[in-house]
Amino acid sequence: MLKRVYPLRKSRKLFHHFYSLYRDAWKNLDKKDLLRVEDHLEQLDHAIESKDRESANQLARDLESWGPKVLKKTIWGHLKELVYALIVAFLIAVVIRQMVFENYTIPTGSMRPNFREQDGLIVSKTTFGINIPLTPKHFLFRPDLLQRGGVITFTTEGMDVSDQDMYYLNFIPYKKRLIKRLIALPGDTVYFYGGHVYGIDKNGESISDFVSNPWLQKQEYIPFNQFEGTQKLEGSPQSRRLNLHLSHFNEVRARIFPSLGQQWVGEVYNGKKFVPENLNSKVTAPYSIQRYSDYMGIHHFAMGRLLTRNELENYSEVSSSELQKLGHAPLYLELKHHPQLTFSTQSANQQNPNLASSIAVLPLNEEQIQSIAELLYTSRFDIEDGLASRLSISSSYPKEYFPSFSSVPNGRYEFFDGKAYSVSKMNILGMDWGGYVSELEPDHPLYSQDPLHVQKLYNMGMEMLTPYMPNDQFSSAIPARYVYFRSGDLYLMGKRFLDKDSATLKDFVAREEEKERNSSSKAPYTAFVDRGPPLLNNGGLDIDLIRTYGIKVPDGHYLCLGDNHAGSQDCRTFGFVPEQNLRGTPLYILWPPGARWGSPAQIAYRSFQSPTLIVWGILFIIMGSFMYVYRKKNAVKHFVRLSK
Repeated sequence: MLKRVYPLRKSRKLFHHFYSLYRDAWKNLDKKDLLRVEDHLEQLDHAIESKDRESANQLARDLESWGPKVLKKTIWGHLKELVYALIVAFLIAVVIRQMVFENYTIPTGSMRPNFREQDGLIVSKTTFGINIPLTPKHFLFRPDLLQRGGVITFTTEGMDVSDQDMYYLNFIPYKKRLIKRLIALPGDTVYFYGGHVYGIDKNGESISDFVSNPWLQKQEYIPFNQFEGTQKLEGSPQSRRLNLHLSHFNEVRARIFPSLGQQWVGEVYNGKKFVPENLNSKVTAPYSIQRYSDYMGIHHFAMGRLLTRNELENYSEVSSSELQKLGHAPLYLELKHHPQLTFSTQSANQQNPNLASSIAVLPLNEEQIQSIAELLYTSRFDIEDGLASRLSISSSYPKEYFPSFSSVPNGRYEFFDGKAYSVSKMNILGMDWGGYVSELEPDHPLYSQDPLHVQKLYNMGMEMLTPYMPNDQFSSAIPARYVYFRSGDLYLMGKRFLDKDSATLKDFVAREEEKERNSSSKAPYTAFVDRGPPLLNNGGLDIDLIRTYGIKVPDGHYLCLGDNHAGSQDCRTFGFVPEQNLRGTPLYILWPPGARWGSPAQIAYRSFQSPTLIVWGILFIIMGSFMYVYRKKNAVKHFVRLSK
């Protein structure tokens, strides 16, 4: 069969290829091979120049047949080429990933539901600045391009973040990068009510983004992970100077220390000094911080768990007289609220005591339990051989810490807004390509309406650990479930649970107010009722209240929170993010395919900002220069014998 005649362009390409090999190897060729190569290259050059396609084809094919054997590279040549290629590839990868864009896989559920575990993203690194590679600094930074409510990524280098050492390609070290929502800018002061954030900027002007912006209407934000915040023990029992510092946003807010009788007493920091906590104080003008629960609006929020009647009697601090008033119900919602320092009675030898708090109880009927099931959301979790564990949780927990779901088939699951989903698992070449979700059929056992099943999913749905179900060993562990009022309605799991006009909620509020009235000044009780947003009678922000009780963002720092407040390590834990650590913003969700594919749920950043134009302009100049040099180097018009 006759071979197709090469076009002159193909012959010219082969001429350049073998000429390049010749220039690298001619000194190492014996005389016979050297003459042979030079003669063929010279003749091929002439054939191409005279546009003799037939001759050029024959000479090019001859070189293809024996040229690679004669002009083969030495081991040293191959090694140099490999090292050069690896160095260039590494530098290009570093520059692209650090300064232009990178692919990013979400490892945890801290930004659910907008970003979920195993989501694959493309992150832009030029939205608001030009990053310096391999260091948390910028060549250029435009703070005016950042927007409250937008999603950003940042490196944890130099921050008080646990487990921040990571490895790229399993051997290149780098610091963990996080993705969170930007809540407040330098100089802003924010306060929390009803799952929303209210605040003022550095000039005292109202920040309306959090209440009015449509992107944030479906989000809820809580000012703490646990009432105790981050704890740090100072001193030792032997020194008799033992005290425990309690921090939120990495700022010390209170300290507690043992007094006579091993009872803990506490002091709050009022912005200038530590003062004894005054549990009889009220949030009224003129404002001053006198209670731990005043900070940031903590007193607007409760942490709740579901208990049976027996569990309420044995594992709750509810009095017998109150139990009689509550009557019998399938389940009770126990609410811990208004944490306090003064009446904590844990042993002084305990390193991390739980704060004392007020207790409110809401009896639930079957219809209300069904409502909880219809609001239910959980972390993403695996079930294997009847035992459930949260995705990405440490495997160091013993099996007895994993709750039993014996009737549920093996698989990966999650709940959103009361709907249960199956999550695909797919591992290819060591990479997890799972994450595709499909809604379960209504008869799936995860949809059981048994109150005890609903209780299990509510109490353990975020952590998936048995200590969050009350028992003799763990009686006081409170799950990351938050309850609050908004405009008189009671919210649970980010959704309205009880309407302000419902008889159940009216009875609850009446009991709470009566309990507050009947409490003594020595052991005061503060009712868990709606105390309203930080607004004046005319509807404007109460700026004095926000300045007194809110949290202020330091200059050069930013406040960032996870959308999934119940399972997010964010500024509440490690403090504000330094400006230099900000890296970029997510552009697209590439995996998994589905309704969330494309631009993520966030305030849109403009596509063509000055940092973007500068970086891409420099890249095009570099690429153009490289192509010019490469073509000039390889655009040989005539063969020249190097052996002369």
